Amino acid sequence: MKLKNRFILILRRSAYTIVIIAIFLLVGSVVHVSANVATQKFINSQYQNKQQGALITNAQLTRIQHLQNWSQKDRWALVFNQRTQKGLTRLLFLAHNRQQNDQTIRRYYDGRFYYANQVNTTKLDQTDNRLLLERNQTIYQRQKNHLDQIRIWYDQTQDAVKFLRPLLRTYHQETLTLSFEQVSQANAYYKLIKNRRLKQTWQPQVADLTKTFRQQQKNQDATKRAQEKAELAALKNAPLSQSYTPAKVTILDSFKAMDQASQDLMNNHVNATNVLFYASAQKTLTLMQRKGDRYTAASAAMAVQASSIASGSYKIAKVVTNPPSTAGIVTQPGQDNFGQYVADATNISSETNTETDFNQARPIFWLKNNPAFQTAILFNNGSTLGFIVAGSTLNNTITISSGDLLSLISSVNDGITLYVS
Repeated sequence: MKLKNRFILILRRSAYTIVIIAIFLLVGSVVHVSANVATQKFINSQYQNKQQGALITNAQLTRIQHLQNWSQKDRWALVFNQRTQKGLTRLLFLAHNRQQNDQTIRRYYDGRFYYANQVNTTKLDQTDNRLLLERNQTIYQRQKNHLDQIRIWYDQTQDAVKFLRPLLRTYHQETLTLSFEQVSQANAYYKLIKNRRLKQTWQPQVADLTKTFRQQQKNQDATKRAQEKAELAALKNAPLSQSYTPAKVTILDSFKAMDQASQDLMNNHVNATNVLFYASAQKTLTLMQRKGDRYTAASAAMAVQASSIASGSYKIAKVVTNPPSTAGIVTQPGQDNFGQYVADATNISSETNTETDFNQARPIFWLKNNPAFQTAILFNNGSTLGFIVAGSTLNNTITISSGDLLSLISSVNDGITLYVS
């Protein structure tokens, strides 16, 4: 009897065990299926186009990162099936590539306006290639624009160093007599340097070059003034039968032209300290500086090759040098920012055009459309905009030589008054 009761007890316990195991397996199966369905749904929600491998713009990178950390644990295989694991692996790879590109490009910047010391052509090319894995066009274009800005800064800095190194080497070794064009170009190229360390390296050398040139000019001006004084004295004391020397007439005419320019500025109530004066009759462009109640020339007169700009007062809105591909000028009349330079004009208008004439482009003139405006000086007066350029004779432009343009760029800043007589 006891043996029979014990047998019945064993059977009952076995049945309980079987029932518990069955319940556990059933619940585990439900959890397993539920986890896979939820994860698959999440994976699909992160794609803009799953077939092309394009993630959505605002992918949940933090949640994906949590899944990545979880995926590295042994319980991964117990929760997700092979299809889910494969989908997660691909999603994690694409998300990691996006994060890595953002972090890499961020490291290439040294503040907002300089590139970091680690940047070189090889790294830029490698990053450029990795960007191709990003199939979301919005993200790709954003990353590409930031990378292109670094490349532009890097290339123009290398060009600047290539110009400055031989010039300063010759200057130090041979005590070179500097020309106005050389010093202007040296200062213009120095402004193109977009690396803090290189800027600090070249700053004292370019400053010394400029200081030496000014001293040379001062000495030459003193000698020239003495010569002019002697010539004028000789002219005054010369007999009536002696004819004028053309050089003496040129001196007198030059003084008269500067006096007339100063008078024009004062009569038109121009009182800025520095004024870029365009004498349309003489076709000359001169940087002038106010001293007391008159203006005097602060630079040599530059010959204007062509012009088509109405007389009046304007402001230099932007000195343009190597703008990014997204840079543009607001050309829509009536806008508050009409005639203004915008580094990323895609924030204002997503409409692109290929118009090369800024007078015809609306609402944005994209600088990349016309190579002549990659180096230029933008000016406006609120109702009219124009450019000082080299190599273009469009309406509302003042055309000068490329050498004079580089010299002028190194001498003027945004906000200076341009007066057209």
